[in-house]
Amino acid sequence: MSEETPAGPVGPSQTPPGPARPGMARAPATRKPPPKASNPSQVKAFLVVGIIVATVVLLGWIGYRVWGILNRKPAEPPRNVAKEWSDSYSKAKDAYRDILKLESKVWLTDEALKPEDVDKVKSGLKDYENVAEKYHELRDAILKSGRPSQELLDMDRRMIEVKTWIWDANGVLETPKKPLEYGGLYIPMYQAEKRMTQAAKRLKEIKEKGKEIRDSGDAAQIKKAVEEVKALAETFAGCRDEFGRLDDDLKKGLVLPDLTPDGLRELGELREYASTAQMCFKEAREVRSEFPTIEEPPKEAPPKEEPPKETPKETPKETPKEQPPKENPPKEDPPKEDPPKEQPPKETPK
Repeated sequence: MSEETPAGPVGPSQTPPGPARPGMARAPATRKPPPKASNPSQVKAFLVVGIIVATVVLLGWIGYRVWGILNRKPAEPPRNVAKEWSDSYSKAKDAYRDILKLESKVWLTDEALKPEDVDKVKSGLKDYENVAEKYHELRDAILKSGRPSQELLDMDRRMIEVKTWIWDANGVLETPKKPLEYGGLYIPMYQAEKRMTQAAKRLKEIKEKGKEIRDSGDAAQIKKAVEEVKALAETFAGCRDEFGRLDDDLKKGLVLPDLTPDGLRELGELREYASTAQMCFKEAREVRSEFPTIEEPPKEAPPKEEPPKETPKETPKETPKEQPPKENPPKEDPPKEDPPKEQPPKETPK
């Protein structure tokens, strides 16, 4: 058993050569070189890096979403702009009524504002200014939403009224130059309207009694009526000019030169009063023309002594022109009367 070949594979160098074949030579056995080691693949590295990056990004996004959910503010309910503006405007309207009630004492009872009245006007002015701030806030909110609506147009119209009340209150708070001469809109406007109404009533009374005054022939009474009608005409002209001044000042104060009565009720009242004052002024001039002038006597009752005074002045002027031939004969008569005039010289011989 010891002489037997060992079990296991035999290497190529140990393989016994076989029997030689006739006519053929055996090639020497050669060993192939081992293959070169290839570079490791980069795909796996890219996949690993991509997975890591994706994981980091995903974790960051998830963390941001979780933070946003935890710190999210509760959603605000949609603003009811119409209701907010209505509530704010109602406060300004109440302040306007209170201030107008105080101002009415000036033109109704000719009573000046008291210190406590002035304090109430100042308080109302603050309410007006708060409404103006609310208006700008709501207007900006509507414009940012990009959906202007009819509510914005209504707010713009109402804000013109609020600006008018602010302008009036500021004028009232200014120190008056004379008693009862306050600035603003309502006091001077209604004071002028009161003067115009009283003057129109008096003009109507004079017009109704005009014929009676003229028929009386009393020069003093006629003169008094004429002077009073002239004063009434001046009153109407002054009221008309006052309404025009307030019209211009109001548009300048509101910075709305193109404002029309459709946009503001008070502006329509001013122009209506100005038209009425102009008509009353024309009527006063017509009533004045119905009376005779002060220099001339009444036409219906002329004095009886004036015609004879005028006739003798006219006759001597006309007689020398119309009767020159009739004066010639008297010129011939003097020679006949000369003898009696010559008698004195006959007595000289003495």
